[in-house]
Amino acid sequence: MALVPRPYQQHCIDCACDRNIIAVLPTNAGKTLIAVKTIDHFHRKFPRKCAILAVPTKALVKQQAIYCKTHCEGGPEAAQLCGMEMEGWDASKWRACRRTYRILVGTPEIFRRALEKGFLQQNDISLLILDECHNAVGNSPMARIMKENLSKSQTDVRILGLTASFVSGAVKKSSDVEIKKIELELLLHAKMVCSDVAAAGEVLLSMDKKKEWHQVSCPIESLEEVFAAAIEEYLSELISECDPCGRLSDISKGLRRLRHVFAELGMRGFTHAMQKTIIHQLNSQAHDLAVHPNIGSQAKAAALRKQLPVLQGKLAARADPASTHAGFANAPPLSGKLKVLLRLLQETLMPLGKGIVFVTQVILTVPLAHLLQANIKDCKAVGIYGQMPLADQNSAIQRFKQGELRVLVSTDTLQEGIDVPDCEWVVRFNEFTTTKSHIQGSGRARSLAAQVYYFKNDPDFEQERASLMKKVAGDQNVGVTEEIQEARDKKRRRREEAARGIHPFEEPDCSPINFFNGLEIMYHWCQQTLFQNFAPENLYHYAPEAQGGGLVGVRVPWPTGFTTVMADEIDRYWGEIKVQDIIEASCLRKYSPKDIERRKALFVIAVKMRKKGYLDNRNEPTGMSLALARSLCEVEARPATLRIRNTFPRDNPRVQGGNFVSALNEWAQRQWPTKVSSDLVTYLERHGDDGWVSTVQIVMNDLSFTGVASVNKKAAQQLAARKAFECLST
Repeated sequence: MALVPRPYQQHCIDCACDRNIIAVLPTNAGKTLIAVKTIDHFHRKFPRKCAILAVPTKALVKQQAIYCKTHCEGGPEAAQLCGMEMEGWDASKWRACRRTYRILVGTPEIFRRALEKGFLQQNDISLLILDECHNAVGNSPMARIMKENLSKSQTDVRILGLTASFVSGAVKKSSDVEIKKIELELLLHAKMVCSDVAAAGEVLLSMDKKKEWHQVSCPIESLEEVFAAAIEEYLSELISECDPCGRLSDISKGLRRLRHVFAELGMRGFTHAMQKTIIHQLNSQAHDLAVHPNIGSQAKAAALRKQLPVLQGKLAARADPASTHAGFANAPPLSGKLKVLLRLLQETLMPLGKGIVFVTQVILTVPLAHLLQANIKDCKAVGIYGQMPLADQNSAIQRFKQGELRVLVSTDTLQEGIDVPDCEWVVRFNEFTTTKSHIQGSGRARSLAAQVYYFKNDPDFEQERASLMKKVAGDQNVGVTEEIQEARDKKRRRREEAARGIHPFEEPDCSPINFFNGLEIMYHWCQQTLFQNFAPENLYHYAPEAQGGGLVGVRVPWPTGFTTVMADEIDRYWGEIKVQDIIEASCLRKYSPKDIERRKALFVIAVKMRKKGYLDNRNEPTGMSLALARSLCEVEARPATLRIRNTFPRDNPRVQGGNFVSALNEWAQRQWPTKVSSDLVTYLERHGDDGWVSTVQIVMNDLSFTGVASVNKKAAQQLAARKAFECLST
């Protein structure tokens, strides 16, 4: 049965069909239905063109694609575009995608790259929907799409922005909010529409009245400061004992993250984080080096293989710092703050149903979920974060929706747009700094009479900021006027005139080269030439500090051998032009003077390569130039280094319906994600007196497991796979 828009939704749909708009509506007000009905309108009007729905996170891609299929006219499949595999897409794959789908759902960077390289053309697109369009700030992918690919003077693409909180940063005073509104309208070439939801309705109004915010009182502790020396000493000892090859490149970030875990969760959280990050990754390092050495000699590889059991033993011995390091003798198992959360969940929130605990750092997600499960009966919890594999994110969200999981511990990954109708409560365990986080985070509590708890922030203050944003959004006297638009256009024309012929570098039927993508182009070229031996820092050569420390030149692999492009040549290209005069300040805010200097240089070098024909019209290396550069530009192999990444190991696959073959295949694919699954696991069957016996080989490990006899081949394979899976997944 087709959904019928409420009056405020229909008003937004009518406006979007007529002109570019930014629809500002509360969370749970049905913004996606507005998107779907607008998609239907433009499909009827331009049946040969596609509609793009750009969403901010991978977790939202599948949800919105399914919603489009369910509620768009005709139930069309929508392409789901996100993930690392998209980096390999060329023109043919994009053409095939366009032939197959009329709705493309994906993350903004996917569409930005496709537009930049010409895989998607403006005349292919009838409608661009920017979901959570408050993310279109600075040099973000959403903002770059608008600035570089869909400028007002060049496009007929209809723009529809959707948001519940149009200010991305902190809300301080009314004038700041008004400026943010004007800036967003200018960027999207759109007018803000803030329909009167209250006039429509009963449901949303009652939700606002029944939702309650609470501030949690908890003890003030200084665990991080008190135990900082013990944490650093423990980690330093661990690294020196367990990293004999010196491959661990930087532990400072890992140290900071683990101190934060200790301060927020106590000793047990710290131990769990240690086991699931540093110890797990050091163990993996030792194993990978032993099985697939990249250390220069077979002798070293053989020695490391002998040393592997010793390393693993040391890691196991260090896995419980509370019992092995005197500095932790008086460390509390659980922080006072965590105890307050446990009581809140046990006594108040868990009886209401399921909910989400938001944290600000990835490193807290999995340890906190583990501690909730360990300390609360029947509390099934999972941690979710942005770098988590998409399949695992989707699986956790689905299990939560079905009620199998009671609690999700998440970073801001789930803050925007995730739809869980019966989420009864939300807890903000850490302090947040933006009104957007207040609006979006509490908006995940979709149930009537939902409860929202803040450990640090003042709910009344946050509500005041949200009310201010709502007031400005609906104020028709605040927005882009003809005078503002004319002044902005005049400023843009001045920038274009000042940089004409210099920046960006444009040629007919070619992708442009600019200050931002020049670095991406050159790093890609160097990686294609030098492979794992490419180190960005080795490109740049600086004068001694006594001589000013400025950039002297950039040494890059070239089809004629290594060449150094000197700073004088770079300066001659730019002449009197300053980057700050031709690029908006908001796009440069995150770049240091050194970053700007490097990007200026790599832009010039990328232009030089295109002019010489080393790059094709999409800024990809040509085959001939790449082959020559590889043959002439050899560098000394650098030892592989290990960074303690801000991620956790994947959970073992679940065995569904007794299918151990499938579970083992998934386990192997998770271990070696870049390999083809058919190359990872092989089976060999033989028939004997007792029936069929199967042996499964894990190719990358060179391990074999033989099952017991069975009546047929398939059953024998399942028995062999079960033996392998139970051994490898423990």
